[in-house]
Amino acid sequence: MKVAIVYRSIRGNTKIIAEAISKIMGADLFDLSKVKRISLDGYELIGFGSGIYYGKHHRDLLKFVDMLPHLEKEAFIFSTSAFRRIPLLDFDRVLKKRLERKGFGVIASFSCRGYTNYLFFSLFGGIWKDRPNHADISKAEEFARNVLRIASYHQAGVSK
Repeated sequence: MKVAIVYRSIRGNTKIIAEAISKIMGADLFDLSKVKRISLDGYELIGFGSGIYYGKHHRDLLKFVDMLPHLEKEAFIFSTSAFRRIPLLDFDRVLKKRLERKGFGVIASFSCRGYTNYLFFSLFGGIWKDRPNHADISKAEEFARNVLRIASYHQAGVSK
């Protein structure tokens, strides 16, 4: 299965997770800070990730998705954030809706904490300085294995 991962990382947190997922999946990595035009033709599974800013994924990632043609492909979402994901803070909602409008079926999502020093956190020198850590990376790798299993089942015509 050919996999692509498109991500935007400001402090390197999301890059660490993107690389961990890519290593397990054998995915091609596309960093939106370095590449503006990406063809996703030929990929069966595509990951989209960034840090979370003001409750949603980075604007560059959202703009990239908005510019995509309609594609009938499977996708997964990942992020790093100062806050733990809870039902009231659904960071994936905006990105997921945009992906679905473009024809993607979002099959899984992953989030872990990441270092931040935005806004009032800078008064304390930032928080989560040691994140993502080895445990976060291990969880991202396990997430990647699970996503590959789900996508393989879907390709084989087996329901979840």
